[in-house]
Amino acid sequence: MLSVSGSSPDSLERAVNCADPGDTVMIPEGCYRLSRSLLIVKPLFLMGAGESKTILSHAEGVRAWLLRVDLKVKGKIRISGMAFEGEAPAETPGILMLNDPRDFRIDNCRFVKCSRRAIEVHGDARGLIDHNIFMDNWYTAVVVFGDGTDGWKRPFRPGDSEAVFVEDNYFQQKSVPDISMAHHIASNNGSRYVFRYNTIADGDIASHAVDAHGNKYGWERGSRGFEIYGNRISAVHRWAGINIRGGDGVIFDNVFEGDFVSPVHLMHEGRTGDGKCDYPCVDQVRELYIWGNTCNGKKIDIRVRHPEIIQAGRDYFLQKKAGFVPYRYPHPLAEEKKGL
Repeated sequence: MLSVSGSSPDSLERAVNCADPGDTVMIPEGCYRLSRSLLIVKPLFLMGAGESKTILSHAEGVRAWLLRVDLKVKGKIRISGMAFEGEAPAETPGILMLNDPRDFRIDNCRFVKCSRRAIEVHGDARGLIDHNIFMDNWYTAVVVFGDGTDGWKRPFRPGDSEAVFVEDNYFQQKSVPDISMAHHIASNNGSRYVFRYNTIADGDIASHAVDAHGNKYGWERGSRGFEIYGNRISAVHRWAGINIRGGDGVIFDNVFEGDFVSPVHLMHEGRTGDGKCDYPCVDQVRELYIWGNTCNGKKIDIRVRHPEIIQAGRDYFLQKKAGFVPYRYPHPLAEEKKGL
């Protein structure tokens, strides 16, 4: 175990660089204003003094990621007990996870006004983001990008461990520079995520809280799979709670409260234009199961923007998926009491 000596960003960087793979680096109470990304290239446990005590923020004029994780030595990475503070709408992002991070955990942290992302994950990723607080991160709090065509070649099996799990977090979006664009989770490029047992408390925002992109926006492929369940999603007003633009999965037992034009909305998103393709479209919804969701105590209706492409009984089903069993909860990584 190493402890950062002093409260300067240089002392933090020295401790990380001197640590051996698998070490715990203790970051004491203080505000660390980083003039460049803190680069993590080996498995470590970065442990702060608490999300209100250890604070990482950007030095004046700096627009780099606060943490950039790109493991050259493979293994687990854990980041816990600290705050990441940005200055939205200035581009001041939080944590970037590159090149297939496996069994990572980001927990008990606070992310405030990180722009354009609080956390962004890339590749054939598997890990856990849990018990964090996300407040006014614009324009997306958590983004999961997969590994493109390779992600689509691997079987998608809802209920297994091969995903980025986002569970037991608190999300709030009250103040945003542009009310037309603010998501809590989004995905693309062969991504797989599980968004479960989170609490969302939003203001008046025109966009949707939970998102999965289709085959668009420059990436090789669209979202591969998602599981969205057991969440409590409230808003003064939102256009949609969940907007699915591509991929397959399950959406169930979510509770919506407040004013939603469409609690669950389905559409096609493609490179040649939304809804402009011959069925079946590349990476469109083909096997989506939806059940048990309510809005203000009533069963929700599913709205479909492109019904000629996405049809009930063929591409989505208003019933439980046969044989589906959710992955173990709490996630096993959340039950590891010490270290990585």
